[in-house]
Amino acid sequence: MSEMFPASLSSSNFMEPSVRIFEQPKQRGMRFRYKCEGRSAGSIPGEKSSDNNRTYPSLQILNYSGKGKVRVYLVTKSEPFRPHPHDLVGKDCKDGFYEAEFGPDRRVIAFQNLGIQCVRRREVKDAIVQRITRGINPFNVPREQLLQTEDYDLNVVRLCIQVSLQDENGHYTRSLNPIITNPIYDNRAPNTAELRICRVNRNSGSVKGQDEIFLLCDKVQKGKQSTSSSSLPSSLSPSVHSFHLSHFHITDSSSSSSSSSSSSSSLLTFR
Repeated sequence: MSEMFPASLSSSNFMEPSVRIFEQPKQRGMRFRYKCEGRSAGSIPGEKSSDNNRTYPSLQILNYSGKGKVRVYLVTKSEPFRPHPHDLVGKDCKDGFYEAEFGPDRRVIAFQNLGIQCVRRREVKDAIVQRITRGINPFNVPREQLLQTEDYDLNVVRLCIQVSLQDENGHYTRSLNPIITNPIYDNRAPNTAELRICRVNRNSGSVKGQDEIFLLCDKVQKGKQSTSSSSLPSSLSPSVHSFHLSHFHITDSSSSSSSSSSSSSSLLTFR
């Protein structure tokens, strides 16, 4: 018996229609764009995306073979999941969210050309009021919580995906429960950005270990932290990954010390 069934049939004898994330968005490496920048907001890549094989966040529809409609919103990282003041922009986007219909032949829907357009802190309240006015509140968070604008983290969002199914009359009478993706972080924020290694002084060493390695990096936090070789970014040479790295110390290479996080290059010393 096929798992797929027409929307017009009763689901009492079948598995219920459902959706799941087929590919998560890549969490780091994308920059949120301001509207005033006057350029494309880019595309959210999938977590499996690479330079040679571009992929995108995608949704899989299970136990259903009819027509439907999918909406994608931006919501906050933490619960309760509130509509985020930032906008989704790109093809099939309007009023800050994505909406498109799909046919019976669609089992996996990839969200290509979706960019994130950010607002400034002073614009948050107006953006949230617009969400309320347009009824964009997939988790029905109370209005008073939505208007607590100081609680919105502008450096991170999640995608909220909701599918509506079409009945035999062509009306969207059934909405499936919304699902949430992993967080997506703005690459401009030093505390959320992907670590970028500019230079490394060596990529080989003794099998006995205890070698000292110097990395010149961007987007790092000042102070003493700890890590392991498995947590280092993929931009580091595989041979360096073979070292056991227990602790590192970050030294700001710029002359300014007024900022809590370095905006210029920093020197990481591994021992």
